Amino acid sequence: MPIANPICPKCASVDTRRLKRHGFLQVNLFPHLSLYPWECTSCRVAFNRRYRGKLKRKRREAGEPHLPPIA
Repeated sequence: MPIANPICPKCASVDTRRLKRHGFLQVNLFPHLSLYPWECTSCRVAFNRRYRGKLKRKRREAGEPHLPPIA
């Protein structure tokens, strides 16, 4: 059963996409709280959810190895 994107809190659309983290809170605090930035493509409202998205979940299920960043 595929997991859908989060629902927009303003218009209840499921047509949402992940955003890159911007700003002090999103970069430094939200990762520790497992919050990810999302945007509704219908009404353009930005919101945060604990759902990471399908892409990361597919990579884990595919068995791709997690490699640490090169220092």
